[in-house]
Amino acid sequence: MKKYKATRTEDLLNELKEEKQSWESDVISYVKASFDPEHTNFAYEFKAQQGYNFGMKLGIDQRVKNTIQTIKDEINGLDYYLKILFISDAIVRADDIDLEERKNLDTEGILDLILSKLYELYNDGKYYSIKWILEGNGVKLNGRSEDWDYSRMLEERGIIETMNGREVNAKLKLEGKYAIEQARKSQVPDYSKISDSDEELKTLLKEVLCRS
Repeated sequence: MKKYKATRTEDLLNELKEEKQSWESDVISYVKASFDPEHTNFAYEFKAQQGYNFGMKLGIDQRVKNTIQTIKDEINGLDYYLKILFISDAIVRADDIDLEERKNLDTEGILDLILSKLYELYNDGKYYSIKWILEGNGVKLNGRSEDWDYSRMLEERGIIETMNGREVNAKLKLEGKYAIEQARKSQVPDYSKISDSDEELKTLLKEVLCRS
């Protein structure tokens, strides 16, 4: 990248564009092939990060700057996308969760799931798509505006902030982070499920003591 910043010629710009296209193709192929079945939406979503040519005649310096900025935007978009994937249980942890149970969550369960995933993303400080969070965690949306409705309900509770665009994006407020942490602290173990096993009793006591 440094050589393109230092020397800007038409030949180097074309070389940069070729390298950019090759990198984009490698990224799309790798991510799509990493899932079974292939995650075809990624190609569209990743390409949407690319810049657009509005027909303006720009100098070589500006065209190089624009191309480099597009690459940076794509890298930022890829980072965003990978963080969404990391908290998408239905994609990366499908064998560890009950997908049928996720499909049958009631409204409160879906709201709790959204908050839980926004909590995992809290330190990032960015807004994340409610639709992507739900679909990536096995929740099927029944209407075009359902993700907006969920975000509105949480926003009215004062625990998330939203940013509206083509989709509704949200991040957890400090009040929401605090509410989740308090709720988790108040969870009480179900002692009715204790068996006669001394080993299980010792394990349960250890868990309780660790929470103290």
